[in-house]
Amino acid sequence: MNTIKDVAKWFLTKESMTHKKLQKLCYYYVAWSYALYNKVELKNPEFEAWVHGPVSPSVYNSYFEYKWSPIPKVESIENKFFRRGNILIRKRMVNIWR
Repeated sequence: MNTIKDVAKWFLTKESMTHKKLQKLCYYYVAWSYALYNKVELKNPEFEAWVHGPVSPSVYNSYFEYKWSPIPKVESIENKFFRRGNILIRKRMVNIWR
């Protein structure tokens, strides 16, 4: 089963971004999954309320070293299975947040 870190890596294949933007995209991905499908197919997609918005501790810890610098674009990710609808949500979100 996919994790929220897999979703974060997928977003990073599209462009380099700040930690704050990555966290918000991951949060909105989970929110839209619940809104459209009444479920999210991720293992443990937990978020905490921090001063600047929702934060996934596992994503934060994975990219902590970048602090305020943009996280570099990832060239490719391990080919994991994502439902077609979930991929459409992420693609639409990337287009909205550009």
